[in-house]
Amino acid sequence: MRSYLVSARDHGLTAIDAIRLALAGKPWMPVPRAASPAPALAAY
Repeated sequence: MRSYLVSARDHGLTAIDAIRLALAGKPWMPVPRAASPAPALAAY
């Protein structure tokens, strides 16, 4: 529960809003980040 609320806060939601959404059956979910390409390995 705590990590869910911290994540919600980090994304601009208040704890009470996150709890209210969850209790209403519409839990907040973070938007997945786009995968970033792996850094190229240096060829020596």
